[in-house]
Amino acid sequence: MLELTWRVGADTPEETNPFEGRSSEESESRESRRRLCSHFSIQNARIDIPGLHRDMQVPVYRCSLAEVMVARMRATPDGIRLADSLAAAPLEGIPRLIGGPDLEAITTTTCTPDRCRRSCHAGFTQILSDIGIDSALPQE
Repeated sequence: MLELTWRVGADTPEETNPFEGRSSEESESRESRRRLCSHFSIQNARIDIPGLHRDMQVPVYRCSLAEVMVARMRATPDGIRLADSLAAAPLEGIPRLIGGPDLEAITTTTCTPDRCRRSCHAGFTQILSDIGIDSALPQE
């Protein structure tokens, strides 16, 4: 099975290849991609639903900053308990978290650079420092 990972951002080939006749919906979609946080990504997973003849493909929204936070939490007994409460069951080995470092949803509309600076960075450092774990932000 082929695993696909999409990084949503302004440097996708479509951005550099303008073509006429684009709908305003397409333009809005491309514009919104420019406003996504650099930690946000989408990965495709397949799930098997009994009774269907085909697997379903579902998007898994990911936040690399939240994943770093959870990985650091797993280094201590108290952190493991907390990390387990923030994680959902993986799909095809793809980790899934219930929220970003600010404990808000990870979505295409909410994961913006402004939210990351204002809320996620603060949540990351506060949660990790509260349980005595290295709270330095990772290099981007």
